[in-house]
Amino acid sequence: AEKENDFAMNKLGHCYENGTGVTANAKLSYEWYMKSAQKGNADSQFRVGKCFYYGTGIGKNHKSAITWYEKAAEQGNALAQNFQKTLIKVRFHPFCPRQHLFNM
Repeated sequence: AEKENDFAMNKLGHCYENGTGVTANAKLSYEWYMKSAQKGNADSQFRVGKCFYYGTGIGKNHKSAITWYEKAAEQGNALAQNFQKTLIKVRFHPFCPRQHLFNM
């Protein structure tokens, strides 16, 4: 990770997220995922979106979450693509509490 390797940064993010070999730390997990995501790592982009969506290690921001999910989906990340499909279904469902779920 110190050598700016996006894969290693992603794995370090996993370690901090799950407490594998280190004490779990949501803020550090987010920071490592973000460093990797900015280098173009699709898995990290998805995980940064997840951090923003749930407010893990960073404040909740659904608009930023969607931006990062879209970046990951554009690179073929299946989890992000599934999230996009779900978001479209929910967002346009007549009973969706839009103002609650998607307050942007």
